[in-house]
Amino acid sequence: MSLKDVFGKWKKAKSKKPEQQKDLNYNQQTCLSGDLKKDKQTIFTGLGGSIDIIRREILVGDRKATIIYIEGIVNADLIEHEIIRKIQQLDFFPETESPLEHISQKVLSNSNSIVITPLIADILVNILIGKCVLIIDACKQGIIVESKGGIRRGISEPPTERTVRGSREGFIEDIGVNLALIRRRLKSPKFTVETTTLGLRSRSRIAIVYISDIADPKIVEEVRNRISKINIDGILASGYIERFIEDHPWSLFPQVYGTERPDKIAANLLEGRIGIIVDGTPYALIVPAVFLQFLQGSEDYYERTIVGTVARLVRYLALMITTTITPVYIALITFHHSLLPTDLLLAVAENREELPFSPLTEALFMEVVIEILREAGLRLPSTVGQTLGVVGGIVIGQAVVEAKLVSPLIVVIVSLAAICSFVFPNYSMALAIRLIKYPMMLLAASFGAVGIAVGWLFVTIHLISLQSIGVPYMAPLAPMRYKDLGDTFVISHIWKNKNRPVSIPHVDNKRGQSPTREPSENE
Repeated sequence: MSLKDVFGKWKKAKSKKPEQQKDLNYNQQTCLSGDLKKDKQTIFTGLGGSIDIIRREILVGDRKATIIYIEGIVNADLIEHEIIRKIQQLDFFPETESPLEHISQKVLSNSNSIVITPLIADILVNILIGKCVLIIDACKQGIIVESKGGIRRGISEPPTERTVRGSREGFIEDIGVNLALIRRRLKSPKFTVETTTLGLRSRSRIAIVYISDIADPKIVEEVRNRISKINIDGILASGYIERFIEDHPWSLFPQVYGTERPDKIAANLLEGRIGIIVDGTPYALIVPAVFLQFLQGSEDYYERTIVGTVARLVRYLALMITTTITPVYIALITFHHSLLPTDLLLAVAENREELPFSPLTEALFMEVVIEILREAGLRLPSTVGQTLGVVGGIVIGQAVVEAKLVSPLIVVIVSLAAICSFVFPNYSMALAIRLIKYPMMLLAASFGAVGIAVGWLFVTIHLISLQSIGVPYMAPLAPMRYKDLGDTFVISHIWKNKNRPVSIPHVDNKRGQSPTREPSENE
């Protein structure tokens, strides 16, 4: 046989695979046949024929029946006690009604959700999302019963968003529980939940949540359209959706706010934003997002106004320190010696006299070491990671100074910049801010203070050009929204916030009944 003939047979066999795959997917109109043995095998094959697909054979009256479900994603106790035992108590079926109607209306009437369908495609989809299906011999329909369950993580405080005075509840990997956590905080009939399914193979449930009489319908429609256009095999985390719906995917800065805290979601919904909850991940998304929002913490509003304002100003100071202090050191040592005090200049010159590397090289070396220690601490167990961070930082810092690879001053500066990078409440924004300083360091080493100024000019222009679902990213600073400035760098009293932020499009501008506070005798 020639090579051409072999290739022809291989190509012909390959062309038949889509037809075989099509048989497994089933047409939307393919129905049960009524032959229990055939239908059971059809469903089993359609689900892939895996070992975790349970086919429980029982007797319903004088007929054979089978319950089919996937082990691990259902509540096995519910299936055993609330479905199988009740069905097995049937001795006969009334002649006036069909067996399926009798079971659904009188036997399983206490179940959460019961659907009767003849379509195999509907049966397969419902089994895959955690429901069980009952099929009876000589019946061309099946009963789909709600039975979701399985092992899941308990509700606990998010490890990356801890608070002292705020709620200790955080989202988990179950979308139903997450929606319930939000509803506990927003007991309003206007709280709207829209669900859809994404992922050709993962079939992940996605929920869009908003308050219908506050959120702008145009923003809601835009979010709905962007999510509907997502076409991918699987949605394994909310970050997948974030990459699809953000306006500027090549930007370093996140344009979608992520959180694990239900109180943050509730607070943002009250301002007119939209939340996106993804099944299988505790990380929820909020849109539209603005830059200053990433520097705000939950406790800013839980503590007294002055305390919250100081905490917020500390974050802005940390932003300037972590992005600028290392480039400023490089610029001063390389170009602007005259700006340093004489005593400090002499001390720096003495320390650098025996150093083999330039200020840029030693700064890059220390920054890379800090990044490696940070990543290693994240990947290791918590106790080991803390030990590595402390011991590694002290040992390596002291060793490189004694080896005269870097100066003691750069160790202090890099350590201060690293500490300041942990201040930011949002992890995605903290990563972006950490990366800004590297091009800043290169500009400082090349052009001094002028390079730092030009670098910040480009960063500012880039931030102003960004949008999040059509909303300016730098609002309320660019464009200027004077009404929102009272809650930007400082925190105004909650009882003074009678209107919702102008920067976020919304329908109802008033916060309830215009919250007021009666002045005391001492005011």
